[in-house]
Amino acid sequence: MKLRALAVCAVAAMAGCGGDDDGNLDCSDYAACGGDPVGEWTVVDACVDGTIDPEIDNCPAATAAIEDVVVTGTVEIRDDGSYANNIATTATIVVTVPMSCLDGGSCADLAQAAGIPCNENGDDCDCMNDYDDSAQESGTWEVDGSTFTTTDSGGDTSDASFCVEGDVLKAQPVPDDPNAPQLTFVMTR
Repeated sequence: MKLRALAVCAVAAMAGCGGDDDGNLDCSDYAACGGDPVGEWTVVDACVDGTIDPEIDNCPAATAAIEDVVVTGTVEIRDDGSYANNIATTATIVVTVPMSCLDGGSCADLAQAAGIPCNENGDDCDCMNDYDDSAQESGTWEVDGSTFTTTDSGGDTSDASFCVEGDVLKAQPVPDDPNAPQLTFVMTR
C-alpha cells in the first residue's frame, strides 16, 4: 500500500529534526576558535544551516522545512572535567508532498495514515508535526584545540567545534549524517 508507506516515511523524516529559530543568528558567521568553556551557560539562540531531505520512497519531489524552532536550557561545564545539561527544543516540521505522489489518494488519506494534520495547498499536501524534546545529560568532557568532546554517562561520545569569546559560547555539533543540516548553538554565561 503506497500511501501507508509514504505516511510512515513522512513521520519518520519528521522525528529528531532541529531548525532555524527566529532568524536572529547568522550561522554563516561562525568560526571555531577554541577557548575556555568552563562555566554555567544559558542557551540564547540556535539555528540550522542547510535543509533536510524527507527521503520519501517514490516521491523525490517531497520537501521538508523546519519552522518556529525554540531551544532553551542550560549547560554547566565544570573545571573538574564533568558536565551536565538540560535542553528543551520545540519546532514545527512541515513536509510538503506533491499530490502526484499520493497515487490517487487525498491529503485526508495521508493525514489519517500518518496520524498528523495534513492540508491541501494547491498541487501539494502540507503535513505538519510539532516536535518537542527535552533532554538531560551528564558526563565528562575534554578539549583538543577547538574541538569539544563529551562522553555521556552511557559511554557515548560526541564532538563539537566551539568558540568562546568573552561570555559567549558558540558550538556546532558534528552531525551523525554528513548530509544533515549544521546546527549552531549560542550560549551566554
